[in-house]
Amino acid sequence: MPSQKNVQQLDEVKQKVDKSTAMFFVDYAGLTHQQLEEARRELADNESEIAIIKNTLMAIALKEKNVDAKEQLQGPAATLFSYGDGIKTAKVLATFIKKYGLPKVKFGYFEDQIIDELMIDRLSKLPSKEILIAKLLGTLNAPISNFVYGLNANITKLAQLLKAIEEKKGQEAPAPVVEDAAPAEAPAESASESSEAPVVTPEASDSTPAETQDETPVEPVVEAAASTPEEATVETTDETEVAKEGVTN
Repeated sequence: MPSQKNVQQLDEVKQKVDKSTAMFFVDYAGLTHQQLEEARRELADNESEIAIIKNTLMAIALKEKNVDAKEQLQGPAATLFSYGDGIKTAKVLATFIKKYGLPKVKFGYFEDQIIDELMIDRLSKLPSKEILIAKLLGTLNAPISNFVYGLNANITKLAQLLKAIEEKKGQEAPAPVVEDAAPAEAPAESASESSEAPVVTPEASDSTPAETQDETPVEPVVEAAASTPEEATVETTDETEVAKEGVTN
């Protein structure tokens, strides 16, 4: 039959276990009272505390969380409870070990699983939870910002495209009027051609007779003129000589 004191202590341990976000179990042997007090102050500033609890009570409290750590809970042990950011508690523990070489780490309980000394050391080297969340939000926000920018760019391009199509339709609106007026140009050209045809024809007809009249009389006149004087001269000379001979005789 457990004593009332043990029952009360077990309830307190269960409350601490249920409240904590992480737990680190260490062997505190070799630490002075002053060092333990220093560790308590450092842990309190980071939403944590250190408590020396009987291994049997701690094993029972962990058992109710389906954690079997009976084998690890051997020898003097102190528990570091983290009620906030477990990484901060791991950093305080790592700093203290670096400073004093104690306490010796046994194991830890973080995110519903048991972790060893190596994993606790890795946790102590991670950025704090606040910094990790900020980085995560920054990483998640970047694609969203790019998506919004791309969406705005696509909307802008779509608006420009619609505007260009509207302007093109506005320019093509008078096209039917131009097509209706196009046939009218054909008669105009025919009329101009027909009007020009008579002008060319009279000139050709007038020039042809003129050339014929000039060329036809020229040759007879020239030939007549050329033959008549010579024949007249010859005839005159012959008559003169005949007359002289008559006189002489």
